[in-house]
Amino acid sequence: MNYKKIGIIFAMKEEARPLLDLLHLKRIESPGPYEIYRGLLKDKEIIIGLNGKCTKNNVDRIGTVPAALNAQHLISSFPLDLIINAGTAGGFKKKSRIGDVYLSTEVIYFHDRRISLPGFQEFAKGGSPSINTEKMAQDLNLKRGQITSGDSFDNNEEDLRVMQDLQTDAKEMEAASIAYVCEQNKVPFLAVKSITDFIDSNDCSKEEFLRNLSHASKRLQDSLLKILESF
Repeated sequence: MNYKKIGIIFAMKEEARPLLDLLHLKRIESPGPYEIYRGLLKDKEIIIGLNGKCTKNNVDRIGTVPAALNAQHLISSFPLDLIINAGTAGGFKKKSRIGDVYLSTEVIYFHDRRISLPGFQEFAKGGSPSINTEKMAQDLNLKRGQITSGDSFDNNEEDLRVMQDLQTDAKEMEAASIAYVCEQNKVPFLAVKSITDFIDSNDCSKEEFLRNLSHASKRLQDSLLKILESF
């Protein structure tokens, strides 16, 4: 894998902060709400794109729509060899520990899009590709897992049923939409997700997420650095 120009998309500033601090990337001018940072890591050009803040509510623009717009903006602005979607995710106690980092398996799905019309079910499910991460996971001692995306932080019974059917390991809010944009533009894609909370826990996932966000983001940064240096 010879990726020399790599874009990394984050939804939340807190998720990106450890890597931004480590690499000392320079923020560059960009139209719209996006925060774009650019710099070098040895012989690689790294471009980090944050979804930016919602000016109306003053919160990070999380979710599939801002992520897809950010991905298209990066692809249109820079000639990229690879896009990585890095961030945090919910996991399952029976499979994960807090701070575990997952590399995406070959296909990324949505778990909350339901269109019960003939022929539209598979479209709703998604299924855009990721690069093969089997050797990378072995070499870097990282987990591989099924990553699925939806636009709700909490879960309902139908989402949980779909995640069970898909054998989801990491549930998050951006990867499938970014993977779709990458597929349409023929840009290779990889998702890297660090576990902040457990979907199958009695603990309130909101409180668990906030409590573990800093730790999971640091674990994410450590893994991203190893991944970038491995290319």
